[in-house]
Amino acid sequence: MLRHGKTAVWIEEASPATDPREAEADRFSRDVLIPPRHAKQLHTLENADDVRAFAERIGIAPGIVVGRLQYDNYWSHSSGNQLKRRLPDTWGR
Repeated sequence: MLRHGKTAVWIEEASPATDPREAEADRFSRDVLIPPRHAKQLHTLENADDVRAFAERIGIAPGIVVGRLQYDNYWSHSSGNQLKRRLPDTWGR
């Protein structure tokens, strides 16, 4: 869904705290990846097995669930990282 026109391009660093469009984009992507009806269950996920089962049930990668748990401060930023898939670092190489 296009919300702010296809010609709008941002190069500068934007923050949800300072740019309402960025906050809206964050909310939109958050709710597309893990819809609110499923997000209500996030606080119940206690370990990697819980995350895998939840991710399988709603059809997304476990790493996305871990990222959301970390972002929402349910888990520390060092917890669950083994469930994230790394992309090759090809920038400037």
